[in-house]
Amino acid sequence: MVPAVDSGQIALDRKSCSAADCSLHPWSVFSSRNEGSARFEVADTRSGIAADQQPRLFDRYSQGSARKEQGSIGSGLYICKQIVNAHGGELGVVSEVGRGSTFWFQLPC
Repeated sequence: MVPAVDSGQIALDRKSCSAADCSLHPWSVFSSRNEGSARFEVADTRSGIAADQQPRLFDRYSQGSARKEQGSIGSGLYICKQIVNAHGGELGVVSEVGRGSTFWFQLPC
């Protein structure tokens, strides 16, 4: 179970993000709570993910085309899916090429 959270934007320390990258591609983290669940979202304004790639993003060793160039092995979102599912939650992505992506997960509370 997730502790109670208030709705709103969460401030995060962006020191791990280079100044050039953060200013060119800002991202935001949001949380909200409704009856029985808490939802968390991370949104960016980067290149977005093609619709045909989205269904397999959470599969083991799956990668978007941009990640292959960066040396990713494709396990991060799979691990997130396993953790969220183990807590009775769900997760997903909403994305449009050229407009960015919003990754979200929702947990019972």
